[in-house]
Amino acid sequence: MVVVLNSDSGHRSSTEESAPAAVRPPYVVTLDCAFPVGVRAATDARRSLREAFHEVIAPDALSDAEVVLTELVANSVTASQLGATVTVVARQLVSSLLIEVSDSCERPPRRRDASALDEAGRGLHLVAQMSRSWGWYPEPQGKTVWALLPGVAHPHGGCHGEGDASPPVHG
Repeated sequence: MVVVLNSDSGHRSSTEESAPAAVRPPYVVTLDCAFPVGVRAATDARRSLREAFHEVIAPDALSDAEVVLTELVANSVTASQLGATVTVVARQLVSSLLIEVSDSCERPPRRRDASALDEAGRGLHLVAQMSRSWGWYPEPQGKTVWALLPGVAHPHGGCHGEGDASPPVHG
């Protein structure tokens, strides 16, 4: 299920339920979805992120967010068993984007030192480079890994409110 909310501008995509305006500021967009563990999880998560945020996040910042999301989902898929699900929650507030990816694996994420010839092991390094900050926290049945991306406000509108006119920060 994908739930996208933007209570001020009326932008909605695949919305089954919306929160009252008093609960969320008018400049909030939220994506909340789950994907079965498998080869399509990262692709489907990336597409959902783009559909939810393309009108409110600058294109370059959205591309960065897609890279971060892809790495977090790929790590969750690798850590999870077949038949499990990976949950993605992304929240845009003013000019930041918080991405959270949850899975059923209790092991904490760890950055590895990848050599130039390694085909894997660079994901969390990319997340660290492209995010303002990142981390993880345990869940009752697994963990959530999160990344906070800066400067995501779309330069041509989409968000409303004081102080959200800051230019996008690029990589």
